[in-house]
Amino acid sequence: MSVPLFRPNLGDEEIEAVARVLRSGQLTQGPGVRAFEAEFAAYQGAKYAVAVNSCTSALYLALKAHGIGTGSEVITSAITWPATALAIEWTGATPVFADVDGRGLIDVASVRTRITKDTAAIIPVHLYGNLAPVDDLRALGLPLIWDAAHAIESWHDGPAGRISSVACYSFYASKNITTGGEGGMLITDNDAIAKYARRARLFGMDLPDVRTCQQFGVKLNMTEMQAAIGRVQLRRITERWYSRVQIVREYDASLGRGPTHDGGRPHGGTSACHLYPVQVEKRDEVAATLKTRGIGTGIHFPPVYAHPHFRGARGSDACPNADHFGARTLSLPLFPEMTPADIDDVVTEFRAVTA
Repeated sequence: MSVPLFRPNLGDEEIEAVARVLRSGQLTQGPGVRAFEAEFAAYQGAKYAVAVNSCTSALYLALKAHGIGTGSEVITSAITWPATALAIEWTGATPVFADVDGRGLIDVASVRTRITKDTAAIIPVHLYGNLAPVDDLRALGLPLIWDAAHAIESWHDGPAGRISSVACYSFYASKNITTGGEGGMLITDNDAIAKYARRARLFGMDLPDVRTCQQFGVKLNMTEMQAAIGRVQLRRITERWYSRVQIVREYDASLGRGPTHDGGRPHGGTSACHLYPVQVEKRDEVAATLKTRGIGTGIHFPPVYAHPHFRGARGSDACPNADHFGARTLSLPLFPEMTPADIDDVVTEFRAVTA
């Protein structure tokens, strides 16, 4: 018996799409990337999409487009992958950690206590595919840059630009769609932010037409091969989302939980069902034992300030919920190709280990 935490779904259609790119000789950012951007923007209901090499890069460009840098503070969730906070540091700004609620989502009351005259923006995290409290955060009146790495299928109660200036997505190997292992996207309805990000991702130039540096720039663009894979994956996103929804429902029923999903359709505030978290005592021991029994798990996530680099960071001394959540949360396997037998194996072994 072996059930991994996640298994990427890449088949003949993706392989042929990459082969066409290789045969074309156009390998770096070109018409395929532009087509993927247009298709992703249409899927999200956004005016613009800017393809980059990772969600971390998308967050960085979004922060830079807001003029955020040295002397600024940016509030984000204590429960997230360190990349969220590292993107803030990359600009020269200071990350400030807010506590979370019982679902691991950023707590608005905690955010309020962290706001100072230097607070330039908030990066809420849509954890596990569940939306952070959009309306309450919006009411704070600060720029919102959504870390939507886990939430490709979820809108913020409407197309992203209606709610915030920017949302950033991940196409990493384990995400709901991938561009071959790495990749990211920034979406916005803001003309100036889109123009800045398009230039800044590739040397500050309007390539391929204008080969002069117009502004600050780096090298964060997406390749044609990545875009080719992403376009195929995007066409299957809804059917694979429905499969994950069904698996979540089966888990809920078998484990006597929830429901943790509201049904419905992609977008409109529903969950993207990216991960299936549970809370257990002696979490690390449970994970190690499940591994010996052939069940993959993930730890999503310890508080960011538990990492040595962020120890003592601003806000980390007042996150009791994050401390509790980060010590007990374990993700069970969740991917569309799971069979009923896989689900039964996971539930059986999980019950045995936690009895």
